[in-house]
Amino acid sequence: MYEKKDILLQERNFKVNYEQIGETLWRASSELSDEMHHIKTRLDIRVPAMLVEDAAVEFVRMPLGECGSVCRKAEKLIGTKVKDLGFKLFRTFLGSNGCSQLYLLFGLSGPGFSNIYELNRVKQGETSRDEYNTQMKKDCLAHKELSRKKA
Repeated sequence: MYEKKDILLQERNFKVNYEQIGETLWRASSELSDEMHHIKTRLDIRVPAMLVEDAAVEFVRMPLGECGSVCRKAEKLIGTKVKDLGFKLFRTFLGSNGCSQLYLLFGLSGPGFSNIYELNRVKQGETSRDEYNTQMKKDCLAHKELSRKKA
């Protein structure tokens, strides 16, 4: 009788970093490395406006020479509010005119930036934990439930 066993098809490694690169500028970067790909993405985000000021893609390794043609699409993210990135990424990078790998990478680093930024503000003493919880209830079920329980 056939016995099903888990077979590793491919290992993919993702890395996400957030750095403050200026007084009002942060960088959200992500990287994918696997057998076929080594891709790096970057979003420079102006705070407190939470606006993408610059975006870029670098292909270190790609399966097809044509893959590089999608890099220009990152420019479409410039001027986007962080809260609107999910929708913008969906429209820009999914489908036959996009790249699902870039959708994944920008999606890992961009939409979650608000959480990282606001947590850093708590850590720096610029805002309270209660203010953070109130702010995050718009974007997070756990914070929404926490606020509901306190009410």
